[in-house]
Amino acid sequence: MTALESHQLERPDATIHYWSGGRLDATTIVLLHGATLDHHAWDPQVDALHDRFQLVVPDLSAHGESTAHHPVVPPAGGLTAGAASGAPVGFRARW
Repeated sequence: MTALESHQLERPDATIHYWSGGRLDATTIVLLHGATLDHHAWDPQVDALHDRFQLVVPDLSAHGESTAHHPVVPPAGGLTAGAASGAPVGFRARW
């Protein structure tokens, strides 16, 4: 696995952890994971791309090592059978 440099961004509503690395003189690619995952979802892509691109790989708010200072709640009525089938399901943050 390719080692990336760890960073954190302190915000009033969250602490966002992110990792960066790769070629500083190259195009920057930001890899955003999906819901319930963290930055490790991109490990194979990081290994494949770090020699050609500058990479930024965050843990989104309330995922992995990032925090959220607001509750994240499922949609009204909770999750449905559609979620289990892979149908798109939205979440909303209560601000």
